[in-house]
Amino acid sequence: LRTPLNAVLGYSEILELGLSGPLTDKMREQVGRIRMSGKHLLGLVNEILDLAKVESGKLTVESAPASGAEAIAAAVALTHPQAAARGLELTSEVTHPADPLTYVGDSERVRQILVNLLANAVKFTQPGGQVTITGESVHAVDGEARLLPRFRHIVIRVRDTGVGIAEDKLAAIFDPFVQADTGPTRQREGSGLGLTISRRLARLMGGDLTVRSVPGEGSTFTLWMPGDEEEASPAGAPAGEAPPIRADGRTPMVGICDAGEAIMQHLPRTVKEIVERIRRDPNLQVAAPLKHFQIADHLATFLADMATALLVTGSMGGQPTPLLADATEIQRLISERHGQQRAGIGWTESGLRREFMIIREAVERVIRHAVRDDAECGADDAVALVHRFIDQAEYTASRALLVVQAQG
Repeated sequence: LRTPLNAVLGYSEILELGLSGPLTDKMREQVGRIRMSGKHLLGLVNEILDLAKVESGKLTVESAPASGAEAIAAAVALTHPQAAARGLELTSEVTHPADPLTYVGDSERVRQILVNLLANAVKFTQPGGQVTITGESVHAVDGEARLLPRFRHIVIRVRDTGVGIAEDKLAAIFDPFVQADTGPTRQREGSGLGLTISRRLARLMGGDLTVRSVPGEGSTFTLWMPGDEEEASPAGAPAGEAPPIRADGRTPMVGICDAGEAIMQHLPRTVKEIVERIRRDPNLQVAAPLKHFQIADHLATFLADMATALLVTGSMGGQPTPLLADATEIQRLISERHGQQRAGIGWTESGLRREFMIIREAVERVIRHAVRDDAECGADDAVALVHRFIDQAEYTASRALLVVQAQG
């Protein structure tokens, strides 16, 4: 896809430079439009390819210590010309200037996320407005951020004084090809893929991307990244008392391990409960005449693999491992086939989402019953991590169901 576009861009630049002969002002303007449209299309192609890699599980990211302060500086340098051209004030601030805000992740992908957030802020802020990017290290996280349990997170916020986003559109803006500015009066270009890719990348690195907004006042997008725990002692650890350490130096997350073991131990009962609730649910009347195996489908395999992912995450102290990557890939494949199977027996998208809500509630009950509140990484952390796994599964299954339905 990129090769013919690069040829178009290359030849348009040759024409615009006059290397193939003189151009009139009108011709130069038209060639310039060809070049700008080609660049825009190339950007869309790159975004679609990135999204395809993320959703197929083929996009890999690095996991290494990197400086959040440097990422902020680089992103500001790249977007400052656009802000200046629109008459905006673009500022950056680090709460503790001596803190490099060391996170664990892929520095190139973090820079990509921040540039996208700043570019959006510039695009949706009227001339004379302000765009601010700040960074800090925190131990407490907001409820809407679904994160791997850690003692420390690096938080980078992009605030603007732009048009804001209506509350009923906040969740949808992270879906592919969705923009808050829609309809025939839409004034801003874009594919609607930037935020989708940014959140997927953040979660792939063990972080998250959240948003808060007030229409008419502006928006705040927050990138959460796992902090480098070698730079800080565990938050809340009693003075003089160190948490247990593995032979490889990693701190096991007892509560996460307990959650995985509980799901595995109660697997048959949990699947039975979910099937019975689906069969009785008034919003899933299509399920009433189905046999148990038709409803259960991939549930047991999905829950067992999720339990394995919890056990791996907990035992390895939340660090990415090849085994966890394998478990995530298995979940993606199971979710795709589950969505296809549900489409085959007459499920609707709303019905599928209702089913995943039932799964969330059933698994959360198992975890809260099994995980002690005083455990290292307790029930709330385990539930947040499970919700994250289920959210991704729901998204993948819904996409697969819609593809089958579209094919007729």
